[in-house]
Amino acid sequence: MNSKALPRVELLLYSVIWVSCSGYAFYTVLIYSLNFQNLNPYDFRDGWSLIGRKQDISCFEWSAWHEWIKQTWQYYTCHVIISTIIRWKCPMFQQWFYIFFGLFVLTTVLGTKLAGLILLHCIISNVASMTHMRTIIWLVNLGFLSILNIGQTSDILRKFCGDLITQDTKFQWLVSVYTMTNLKCISFGLDRHTTSMLEEKAKTDKGKENIKVSNEKYNFIALLTYTLYLPMMNSGPLLTYDRFYDEVSKPPRKWTKLKVVNVLKLAGRLIFWYLFIEVLLHFMYFSAIHFSEERLRTMSLWTLSGIAYSQGQFFMLIYVVMYGLVHLLAKIDDIDTYTGPICISRVYKYSDMWKYFDRGLYEFLKRHIYIPCGGSRHGLLRRYFGTLLNFSFIFIFHGIQEHIFIWTAMNFIVLSIEFTMSALSRTMFVESMKKRMSEQMLRRVASLMYIPLLAMSVLAIFSYLSGSKVFFLISDRLLSEGAPVSLIIAGIAMYSLIQICVTIELSEKSKDKQL
Repeated sequence: MNSKALPRVELLLYSVIWVSCSGYAFYTVLIYSLNFQNLNPYDFRDGWSLIGRKQDISCFEWSAWHEWIKQTWQYYTCHVIISTIIRWKCPMFQQWFYIFFGLFVLTTVLGTKLAGLILLHCIISNVASMTHMRTIIWLVNLGFLSILNIGQTSDILRKFCGDLITQDTKFQWLVSVYTMTNLKCISFGLDRHTTSMLEEKAKTDKGKENIKVSNEKYNFIALLTYTLYLPMMNSGPLLTYDRFYDEVSKPPRKWTKLKVVNVLKLAGRLIFWYLFIEVLLHFMYFSAIHFSEERLRTMSLWTLSGIAYSQGQFFMLIYVVMYGLVHLLAKIDDIDTYTGPICISRVYKYSDMWKYFDRGLYEFLKRHIYIPCGGSRHGLLRRYFGTLLNFSFIFIFHGIQEHIFIWTAMNFIVLSIEFTMSALSRTMFVESMKKRMSEQMLRRVASLMYIPLLAMSVLAIFSYLSGSKVFFLISDRLLSEGAPVSLIIAGIAMYSLIQICVTIELSEKSKDKQL
């Protein structure tokens, strides 16, 4: 998008419009929550005595992570203390500590059978990687991933997770550990394949030395270190294998004043957002409300929009905390990971949403799927094909279900349109049209063109977070009820948001140039 700065008065108008619309939508959700009656007892628990209100616990992802931390905080504490000592006193035992301590925690929390399943996955994936064949690496790991999508095997795994009270929570823990293990086994195998291909091309003595190095780098012990490293065992941000290996191979850094300050800043930020979420769930019940189709059908469009917007923001904050904890623990271990997601309210292009929400998964997809398919340098058709394979994998990875298919399909469509618009913008016809408009007018026109894509992106998130029934219900009400007035208001709000996002983007680029 052409990015010429707009007049301050115009930007102020956009800011007022967006803050007013989003603020009012949040306000309607708050009022609706305060008057929310006939609560589902399974969606709430007694909140903090200081606040004196029920707390919404209906978000299973947040509740499962919360329970995981309650069960494992002492292990994380031990990891930090022992790992720090080992790195300074006897670093040669560092990877052995990661393996045995991670396996101990895995067995303690999930049980011997499920821990054995994770080890079996690693053993077979390591054997597959030794073939140096992409096809076998992918087939083996996709086969393991499909276990979670087959009803019979999924039911068997649930039975291993304990009694009916703890079964769902432990199964969620298993899914988190299992899927992270799957991604790591794929990355390990494909990085090993890539290294072997480079060594095949190098027919020199230097190449033979590299083979010795790669044999030390790609072995079963290295894979176990990668998969059983406790801070990243059940949560992202993911590091591809080569990057993880480089990070753990670095010599330990001294605890300087700067490092202590950075760790304390990260810890303070993490604690702030954790407490913010916990307090928020005492007052705004958007998560519990969105499970009630009856209420979604009868509430006002403003409240419905607020519920949908709140769900997206809440989902982002969950990952700010989850990924923030991993980032903090890894930083203490001198491992530089990706940070959590940026605020989704400042992203208007869905290609940027994938790039900046989960940077680890984005890097994995780009490195192991998109670029091998041609990337962005081999024409538009190859770009479509690589994007299609990316979202096909995402569909399988997140679970073969209707609402996941809707989400991934809409993602593919939106990104394909973005790619097409980018290609068309470089044609002679469009270039001639650009010469007839000022840069500011070009920015306004481009922002208008992004409104439908932003709308599709928002609707796609509904499907992922709420399921297909709620997706169709919300989409039908937002797109048809109150039209055309409601659509005009939504369009103005989204246009204002896009202009704010472009302004922030411009400001950041200007700062980068100064640095």
